[in-house]
Formats: sequence, C-alpha cells, structure tokens
Amino acid sequence: MTRRMLARLWSDPRSRKVRRRLQAAAGAFVWHAVARRGMVGAVAPSSTRLARAMAVAAEGAGRVVELGAGTGAVTAALLERHAAATLTAVEIDPHWAAALSRRFPGVDVHCAPADEVLQQLAATDEAVVLVSSLPFRSLPPYWHARTRAAIERFLLADPRRRLVQYTYQPRAPFEPEASAPLVWRCRRTIWHNLPPAWVWELCRADAAGR
Repeated sequence: MTRRMLARLWSDPRSRKVRRRLQAAAGAFVWHAVARRGMVGAVAPSSTRLARAMAVAAEGAGRVVELGAGTGAVTAALLERHAAATLTAVEIDPHWAAALSRRFPGVDVHCAPADEVLQQLAATDEAVVLVSSLPFRSLPPYWHARTRAAIERFLLADPRRRLVQYTYQPRAPFEPEASAPLVWRCRRTIWHNLPPAWVWELCRADAAGR
C-alpha cells in the first residue's frame, strides 16, 4: 500500500474500519508516520533516553511548552523532571491531542498549530523553554516557515527563553533568519536512540553560555 493510498484512507471518513485494523497491526505511531509524511519525523516514538535528555536540557524553566507532543514520550519525561513547572503540550493532530489529554490530565494540551499557541503565550513573564519534536527538515515549506518565524519571534522577545530541539543528523534543525541574533549549540548525542539523535539548543546570542 502506497503513502498516497494511506493518506486517502486517513482523510476518508468511510475508511474508519480499515484505519482501525491498520493501527492495530502496525501501531498508531507508525500509521501516522506513514500516512502523514512530512508532519511526523520518525517511524517510532522518542526513546526513553532521548526523552530524558530533552527534559534535562530544559532545566531552569518556569514554564515548559512542548511543540509536537505526539504520543507523549517526551511529555512523560518533562513531567517527571519538571514537576514544579507549568507544562503546556501542543499537538496539531486531534487524535494524539485527545490521547494526551486522557493520559496527562494535569497538562494543558492545545490541539492547534504551534505558532498560534506561541502567540497566545507571547506576553508571559515566565522563563519559558520550548521543547520541540517537530521535524523541521521534513515539514512542508508553508508549515516550516510559519513555525520557524513564530519560534524566532518568541525567543527574541526574552533572553531567558530557549528552544530545545532534536534531530536525526548532526546538523542544526533549521537556519534562523540572518537578521535574527539567535545561535544553535549541540547539547548532547544520544547514540542509543533509533536512529541516533542530537539534542540542540537555540537562544539569543547575548544569552548563549549562561
């Protein structure tokens, strides 16, 4: 079955029985990864080691905003590591967002595009760390540009704000606008993830190294 056929099944309300059978056979994450190519960056959820590394990289946050929360692998690690912080989980897929709300009743789950949620939080005075699992290297151009611009605006507004993001290759997740004084640094490599992952941090240049 091709990705095009899977995508048609996903969007056709008459295909619910077929979708349920495919999900039972392959697992919900694999089904989403294949049927929604470009919006999902892997064919398996983040490993426990990668999720914990992401949570460690968010140390010092007064509020954590998780972008692309998916099935909740990183969400669980963030709750464990940052029990005192406010946690907001953003997931555009309604099925996964509903599952997150059921699994983590204490988390503020938003089923919306990341840029819309960041706009709502723009005026917050807390030290916010964005923790992202969004697949920037494979996102459709429209979503890539829209989300990247929103993240850059959000980070530039407050030197305490940071983005924690992982990739499956040893290069930065995306290139900031040339006019934006933002810098990447690689925090850690998780060799035992499948595939190996690199954990990155993006912040204002005048806040790097703090």
